[in-house]
Amino acid sequence: MAVAEKKPSRKELLKEPDQFITFSGKMIAFGQRHRRSLTYAAAALACLLVVFTAARYWLARSENTAFALLDQYTAQYRAERSAAENSPEKAWAAVREGFETLIADYGNRVGGKLARIRYADICYQAGRIDEAIGLYERVLEDFDDAPFYRALILNSLGDVYADKQDWQKAAGYLNQVVAMPEAPLRDKALFALAGIYDAQGRRDEAAAAYRKLVDEFGDSIYAGVARERAQG
Repeated sequence: MAVAEKKPSRKELLKEPDQFITFSGKMIAFGQRHRRSLTYAAAALACLLVVFTAARYWLARSENTAFALLDQYTAQYRAERSAAENSPEKAWAAVREGFETLIADYGNRVGGKLARIRYADICYQAGRIDEAIGLYERVLEDFDDAPFYRALILNSLGDVYADKQDWQKAAGYLNQVVAMPEAPLRDKALFALAGIYDAQGRRDEAAAAYRKLVDEFGDSIYAGVARERAQG
């Protein structure tokens, strides 16, 4: 016959140490022994949190300022261009100082990088080709991991080098756009590339580029002209 297991009495249970109380007691004792070290660690953590919060605030404020200035100078440029008898050169002169200061002060912010692209466009329209090239090539590094902006900049570099009749560099930049399947303005790059091949007397390559444009971008504004030139 099995012997019933003897249950501990309440008095015996009360004598057993409570695990939570024991753990808490050890933690309190540890804190008392290392009170100074823990105080320093808590103070250091608080300082780090303050520095991190301040840095995030400063970066956000800096970015907002860069975008605000970009909007301001872009609106000023458009107003200058809309003024009667105002040339691209005069409009460029009116916003030059503002854009150059913005780029110098906030060139590492996203707003400053976009300002560099915008100012490069303004320089190009004003006929300041070398300045535009320098700005485009600099900002190309800033958007190395942003395919959309990179394609736009490469297209612009193809245009400015074509204006200089530096066909080799122009074709090199445009071919990079053509090689990007989802690139914006890829049809424009193909059309410009075909025109460069035409200018160099490379008729077969020009016709191939025109055909590629028609095949891939049948609804493009360039497709009609490309179709005619491909046939011709």
